[in-house]
Amino acid sequence: MTTASTSPVPFADAIAALSDGLLAALAGERWEDADAELETLAEEVLGAILAGRGADLDALARATARCHTALRLRDAPGPEAAHRLGQLQAIGVLVNAGLRRRPAGTPDALAVPGTATAAILAALADGPRSGPQLVADTGRSVEEVAQALPALRGAGLVRSWSAGRLVMTELTEEAPRS
Repeated sequence: MTTASTSPVPFADAIAALSDGLLAALAGERWEDADAELETLAEEVLGAILAGRGADLDALARATARCHTALRLRDAPGPEAAHRLGQLQAIGVLVNAGLRRRPAGTPDALAVPGTATAAILAALADGPRSGPQLVADTGRSVEEVAQALPALRGAGLVRSWSAGRLVMTELTEEAPRS
C-alpha cells in the first residue's frame, strides 16, 4: 500500500482559502457556515498572536479586511449580515492588537523617500484621505497601500476610522512633517 505524499499548504494560501469560504458563505447567506469560518479565523488570529507569528498576522489582516470590505459593501445588509460584520470588526481589533505588539518600523525608516509608506505620509500631509484617495494621490497600487497602512498604524504615525463604506486615514501627532 502506498500513501500519497502531501506538502503542507502555505499559511497565506490556507487563509486565502478560508476567506474565500467565508465570502461564499456570506454571499449565500449560509450563516452557520459563516460562523464556523469566522470561528476558525478568530482561532488563527489568536494562535498567531500568542506564537508571535508576524507574517501570519499580515495574512490574517488581509483576509479579515477583504471579508469585512465585501460584507460592508453589500446593499442593505440584514441583521444576520450585520451580526457577522460585527464579528469581523472584533477579529480586526484582535489582529490590530497583535500587529501593534510587533516591533514597528521607526518613523525615519517608514519615511524613506521612494517607499509606499513615505508616499502615504506625504499624501496625508494635506489632511485625511480614504483608501481610494490614497491610491490615487500616491500612484501606488491598492495592494501597496493596503500593505503599508498596518506598518504606519503600528508605528503610531497614522490612525484610521470608518466613514460609511470608506475607511479614512490621517496623520497622528507623532508623524514626521515635511
